[in-house]
Amino acid sequence: MGCNGLQFHKEDIDESDFEYFGDGNIQPNPRVTTYPRQRHKVAPIGHTWDLPPIVRGLYKETMACLNNGRLQLAAVGFRAIIEAICRDAEVAGKNLETMINHLAKAHIITAKDREHLHAIRFMGNDSIHSLKKYREEEVVIVAHIVNAILTSLYILTKEVENLDMKPISRYPEFETILNESVAKRSVGEIDILRNFIKHDRRILSEDIPKFEAELQAHR
Repeated sequence: MGCNGLQFHKEDIDESDFEYFGDGNIQPNPRVTTYPRQRHKVAPIGHTWDLPPIVRGLYKETMACLNNGRLQLAAVGFRAIIEAICRDAEVAGKNLETMINHLAKAHIITAKDREHLHAIRFMGNDSIHSLKKYREEEVVIVAHIVNAILTSLYILTKEVENLDMKPISRYPEFETILNESVAKRSVGEIDILRNFIKHDRRILSEDIPKFEAELQAHR
């Protein structure tokens, strides 16, 4: 605002704004409000408490760098966020390139996401090793990609868990629903597998052989 300008600065903090580390240390990450309000280059996503701690702290710091014009630090931070996502997913790999590829092979991200994450990796590497400075619009695009990835992986995934219409995709969930249905049937009653799944849940046709094989293996 200039040397002669005034700005109101307010910090709020609650239990969702603390990051807990394995060594017992606690890092507060207060939410900052200024007036007149600073215009965000990219608005941070909401519900950051749904992010894993290893990702949440890096995300808040990186977005603060971006929105305060520290573009080179933001570029490095976005790369660090990608590595944190890989570590949270516990994918194998001796370097970030391999870990990103394994995210895609495990179907945690899409093939298009894989391309995007490698682009972020390249930007971060260049910013660190070559001290390259990217244009603001390029870093902003990366921020939007990261927001979309985090929203898909963590926030929407958690919200979708509350939807009954989502398909049954994991065997433990399938087994629980099947056992509940069998308990309501008469002894000796015979029916096809699909009819044992309650009507408000869905099972994909191509997943039935997989579930049947696992069911046989657990008998």
